[in-house]
Amino acid sequence: MAVYFNELTLDKVPQQNCMLLREFRDVFACFSAATDGKVKRLIANDTGMTGLYEAAAYGSRDEQTFICTFVNPKFKARPEDDYSDNSLDHFNGSEYRLKTQDGEMIECQMMGWASLNRSLTLGLYSSRFWEQFEYDIEEESLEDGQSVVSAMCITKESQVSFPRVQGWIIANRKFEDVPEPTPCLMPPDQKHIKYQEHHGQEILRDFCRQIVKHRFVQGVVDSIAFDSTTNRFILKCYKDGIVDLRLHWTDMGVGLKVQTVGQDLRQTMLIAEILKDRYDRRS
Repeated sequence: MAVYFNELTLDKVPQQNCMLLREFRDVFACFSAATDGKVKRLIANDTGMTGLYEAAAYGSRDEQTFICTFVNPKFKARPEDDYSDNSLDHFNGSEYRLKTQDGEMIECQMMGWASLNRSLTLGLYSSRFWEQFEYDIEEESLEDGQSVVSAMCITKESQVSFPRVQGWIIANRKFEDVPEPTPCLMPPDQKHIKYQEHHGQEILRDFCRQIVKHRFVQGVVDSIAFDSTTNRFILKCYKDGIVDLRLHWTDMGVGLKVQTVGQDLRQTMLIAEILKDRYDRRS
């Protein structure tokens, strides 16, 4: 479970961050306990590490020990850790921005990486803005253009019990022993796309073009029968890597059979959850 520190929650004054660290230690302890100790440390970028070290310098040995023990610089995780550089950063050249309470668009590097890697961030409760928990951030990449994705940031102990956090914890427990899927190296424009031509085909075409860009998708093998009554994105997973998806936000109830790189049923189920986080338009 790779979890990130949100560098944007740092105050401009190191002494103030030092005061906030005391509550943050309790937040991290609560979150770590909720994961049964699976989350042992946070990943921070250079800005985050610098701010935390400066804050700890004004604190006691407890604050200093906490930062040294439970926060790691990005790309410098210890060899015995379960995560590696590759698992930490499926960055793919994307840039991420968040609109602040003043309306300014600022870079939100760790929130973006957490969202892209199906994870979340923890941060200091430095202002009322950071009690929202869920934030819409802009993602811009060379391949997909601009889109809006959701990012989570925990700054208070009470947020650990939120349904979305508990769902994230349960999902990670469910798939913690599933090997990381091997990405498909075929360029998106060479991946096979097939679906039945009928009403709704423009919607299917646009969706297919998007989903084949995902590194765990090999292609689209067929469409499935109409059903406008369901509100589920994932319908069924198969041991051969195929996932039945329903575009439930459309009036026509169209759906597709998507071929993923899944090698067995559990790995296919894991990939299905990844696709759901990325492409499901929740209604």
